[in-house]
Amino acid sequence: MVMKKLIIKNEGENIVFSYRRFQELAEIAVTCLDESIIDYVLVGGATIGVYGTIRSSEGFDFMLVLENTEEKKINTFVECLQRNDLSLTVNELMKGLEKKLSYHSF
Repeated sequence: MVMKKLIIKNEGENIVFSYRRFQELAEIAVTCLDESIIDYVLVGGATIGVYGTIRSSEGFDFMLVLENTEEKKINTFVECLQRNDLSLTVNELMKGLEKKLSYHSF
């Protein structure tokens, strides 16, 4: 897949633009989930290629086995994403878990 994600960083007076490949973003997500010891399954359009049909997708969806009371796992996951320049805060993840909502990290 050649899907790319635009990353914008403000480094002082310089704004840096870079693109990340879809596969790189998926690898970061899986690495962070594994590092956090969070059970997950990949679902949605990104999985359909396993069955031989390619489907265009702008993202990937994970179902997580995670409760909003598992602070260590949540903090580890968010810190890992942030180290990789993906924007998610503990508060945003907690709200999503409490309401059982989806969250998109850019």
